[in-house]
Amino acid sequence: MPCAKLTSVVFTQLAVHRVLRKLKVTSAGGTDGILIPPIFLKHLSSQLSATLAYLYQLFFDTTFMPPVWLIANITPIFKKGDAALPTNYRPISLTCSICKIIESIVKDQIVSYLLTHGLLSKEQHAFIAKHSTITNLLECVHDWALSLHNRVPQDVIYFDFSHAFDCVDHSKVCIKVQSFGIDGLLLSWICAFLSNRTQRVVVEGFTSNWVNVISGVPQVSVLGPIFFLLYVDYITLAYPGTVRYKSLYITLFHRQKTVAKKRNRNIYSTVKISSTVSKYQTA
Repeated sequence: MPCAKLTSVVFTQLAVHRVLRKLKVTSAGGTDGILIPPIFLKHLSSQLSATLAYLYQLFFDTTFMPPVWLIANITPIFKKGDAALPTNYRPISLTCSICKIIESIVKDQIVSYLLTHGLLSKEQHAFIAKHSTITNLLECVHDWALSLHNRVPQDVIYFDFSHAFDCVDHSKVCIKVQSFGIDGLLLSWICAFLSNRTQRVVVEGFTSNWVNVISGVPQVSVLGPIFFLLYVDYITLAYPGTVRYKSLYITLFHRQKTVAKKRNRNIYSTVKISSTVSKYQTA
């Protein structure tokens, strides 16, 4: 448990105005009931920022979550293959535009806290400023090049968490978030944000019935990726110096001391790692 704590978030007019100015005007309006488009919020950022800052602080301090913030419209986007198979569609969630603003402010303060106190593993390349697939690849290639230069055999194993965002248990997300020193009012607000969520599918004007979301971090939300990042960060403790993260994919490698022992150690390591990841994903 880290000594540092983050227990609250302050919503200033300046912070709200900064987020409003960064909104993408081409984004969909979400589920605001009256479908408030981001272009409206952006063009009136100077007029709305003070009022929204007051409301956000009030809602946060009372852990009140407006019901419209907890619903999502799911639009299936076809990927490839047989169009009749649901598995060939990628679900895109449309959530409340007003909620995404408060999410952005909370996310910025959480990330700033994590980076300031060095709470995230250095192997993490996802959802962090100045980190990406490129930095992940550069670091991996550097490590592999060192092994080649020293003539040390090395195994590389890739893991892809299937439906990772959908399988995360809400209560365990809150426990994991708390383990990073995020507590108090902020933790209560995060738990409220994850609870009592519902969603429905919308296709060409037709809608399904509302269903409860009992697991998973909200897709296409601002905070969802940060929650997942914290949820998987512990893997580097089990395999220090051998893990590289990028979004839902994990690259794990280890060096072999002798070629003679390579096969047995490779089998043992693969089974051990697979067992750990399997238990982690289904826990």
